[in-house]
Amino acid sequence: MDKRNIWVVCDAFDHVDSFTGQLISKAYQLSKESNGCVQVIFLGDTSEDELKRCALYGADEVVYQHCETKDERLWLDILSDIYSSIGADVIMFTNSDFSKTLSSFFASRFEVGLTADCIDICFEDENGFVFERAAMSDSVQARIICIDSQCCTCTVKKNAFVENVINEVKELSIRKWDYKGSFNTDDTYEVISCVKREIENSADLDNAKIVFGVGRGVKDKETFDLICQAGKKYNAVVVGTKCVVDDGLLPKKYQVGQSGRSIAPDIYIAFGISGANQHLVGIRNSRQIIAVNNNENAPIFNIADVKIVADVKEFIKEFSE
Repeated sequence: MDKRNIWVVCDAFDHVDSFTGQLISKAYQLSKESNGCVQVIFLGDTSEDELKRCALYGADEVVYQHCETKDERLWLDILSDIYSSIGADVIMFTNSDFSKTLSSFFASRFEVGLTADCIDICFEDENGFVFERAAMSDSVQARIICIDSQCCTCTVKKNAFVENVINEVKELSIRKWDYKGSFNTDDTYEVISCVKREIENSADLDNAKIVFGVGRGVKDKETFDLICQAGKKYNAVVVGTKCVVDDGLLPKKYQVGQSGRSIAPDIYIAFGISGANQHLVGIRNSRQIIAVNNNENAPIFNIADVKIVADVKEFIKEFSE
């Protein structure tokens, strides 16, 4: 049986970033399940030593095309050229704005399936590659199978997968692509006006080692403020479930769960979080989960490494001292 080509498209341009490492790690796992070959498609400007880092996560090959600019239309043409030549069974993109645009253009051009904001991917003998994502106002996890499509594509939420360095690093093949086409952005559109937009910086959550999670069990503003004060003391980022964000206690960028962010801190402390599946999918890659809840039957205790049955307000007062 021919090996299945599993692509990871790196959009970092000049380096192999952590997000790409997460995708390659998942691709490596899928390759074991499906008899696949992990190929990283790297468009941009970087060194061979940087490309070799892909092997740490399990890549078999890097297809590298040097280019001076990061433009969705140019990258689409190069990606299309590579795909038409060597083909792919599944293609994984990050969920950056750039890759969301690139993946949608690609799926439209080749009329292939595209699943957005995946939280998991698996391979089944009967169904092939199966993608999971939130659906129906985030109330369920949908399993998606591409039917009558020569290739499956997806964008993946950050931290949905764990960045994992393999024990036995394989020899990496680097294939330098030579795109023969030409593309001049100056000839295709005219800039009429520009509007400067302030972009919220949520890098603190991406890099946080300790995260405090707030759920509906935090019943008053005083308790919430105490948790925020403890967060500052322990250098922790405070996040919330959907209901907490809907109540206006935290901005949307700090919503964790199926309809928000996925995180992977060293320590996650859940205050008053019952443990609905919609939230658990966003914290499942945390290295250690500590749950504080006054309900000893709260579902979150089923996955917590440390279980504390206590009133959140009384606990946080002692915890902060």
